[in-house]
Amino acid sequence: MKKSRLKWVCNMGSLFYGIDYEDPVKRYRGERVLKTLAKIKDGRKARSHYSLETAIDVFYAMYLPFPVLNKKLDLDEKDTYVRYLIISSMISTKWYMELKKYTMIDPVPSTIAAAVFLRNLHLGLQKQGFMPGKDLLDAQGKGFQQQTHAEGDQGRIDNIRDTVKKQVTDSLRKTVKTLSTARELVNTIKSFAAGNTSLLTLEEAIPDIARLSENTDVREILEYLKGVDIGGLKFTRELSRWFKGETTGLEYGTDLERIHPHELALPEELFYANFANHRLLLYQKSLPLRKGPVYVLIDKSGSMVGEKMLWAKALTISLLKKSLREGRTFYMRFFDSRLYPVYKATPRIRGTCLVRLIDMLSRIKPQGGTDITRAVKTAARDVSKEKRRRDKPGDLIIVTDGEDTLDTTLLKSLLQRSGLRLVVVMVKGENESLKKAADVYLKVKSLGGKEIRVVLRYLHGRPVERSHT
Repeated sequence: MKKSRLKWVCNMGSLFYGIDYEDPVKRYRGERVLKTLAKIKDGRKARSHYSLETAIDVFYAMYLPFPVLNKKLDLDEKDTYVRYLIISSMISTKWYMELKKYTMIDPVPSTIAAAVFLRNLHLGLQKQGFMPGKDLLDAQGKGFQQQTHAEGDQGRIDNIRDTVKKQVTDSLRKTVKTLSTARELVNTIKSFAAGNTSLLTLEEAIPDIARLSENTDVREILEYLKGVDIGGLKFTRELSRWFKGETTGLEYGTDLERIHPHELALPEELFYANFANHRLLLYQKSLPLRKGPVYVLIDKSGSMVGEKMLWAKALTISLLKKSLREGRTFYMRFFDSRLYPVYKATPRIRGTCLVRLIDMLSRIKPQGGTDITRAVKTAARDVSKEKRRRDKPGDLIIVTDGEDTLDTTLLKSLLQRSGLRLVVVMVKGENESLKKAADVYLKVKSLGGKEIRVVLRYLHGRPVERSHT
């Protein structure tokens, strides 16, 4: 029997050992990088200047733990030399190893990192009068051409090499910041849709994740969520006693349908004595208590500008996670002097839907007045359409800072008919009408993760006022 040998797949044009440009998987990875590049800010023009081979090389430089450069490269070929110049400059910088903390053996951040890096490199080289790809070796700009003729070809190549190395280092540094946000965003999405978010569904949303990772509002929202510790949230599971439910413990009684086998082994006299005294050992059975929906109304009037709006968005994401983990339907609607489309999520939400939600939240800008009464009426109507029978009422959560005169009697009547309990989150403001109608009234005087945890704690609600700083 011949001894098996490990064979390296190596094309003469491939920068790394083991990377075959004709492999369908390798080509798929490169195409995903170019597709992502075309969809991020300032990336559409950059897309046309990079070859598929360049995208493959950059992706696997991010993805592989220890990529090994091929020593048999034909550097006389223009495209190969340019790719070698970029990759060799990349792996020799400290920022490269910093970036690998986020990308190693993970295709989603590796794709994002490759696309963002190529975009940053394209913009950096443009500022220096160069174009990436094969055109990199052709001087751009009259000043540089004159310098080339004076110094000769070797001086021209040295100048290009030094410029590329500097721009690669700067591009990697900028990419690290974006990847830090992208990794937090991906982890947040995975934790929200545990069991429903496959790697494939996340790859479908890679262009959107890359774009959102560079959004300032998204970064600040994720900072608020760090204080909440979403992965450590505790979720309650309330039970209702039912003789045909699941076994949850033991108890004493006389229900023979739930009798423990231990009782059947007792002498007949002792069995009847226990039965007469209600002392038979029984299985305790219960069913999960079905809870009503969570409906969040967010005030986006002009007074909610700045940190108030960002904090309200972070609170909404936290409420979404709590609702889904407790098996509750989630509704969310923005309002000012008018109403905006409702967002609905069920416990079987997909990761791509969460990406779209975060994208929508990042686009909302405060403006307009405040009409709370109209928003509450619409929410009550939305919930009334849900035909599922519930054992517990739902929760209507209003996040606002505005003054608005309300008919308290009408408000309570609407909530009672729709089976909703009112939780008011007053963000650096006061509203006496809402205070009278609310089951839980929370005054938020400072904005942070600690305050979000307080709101989550009182989601089930007790009719008391809570003032929190």
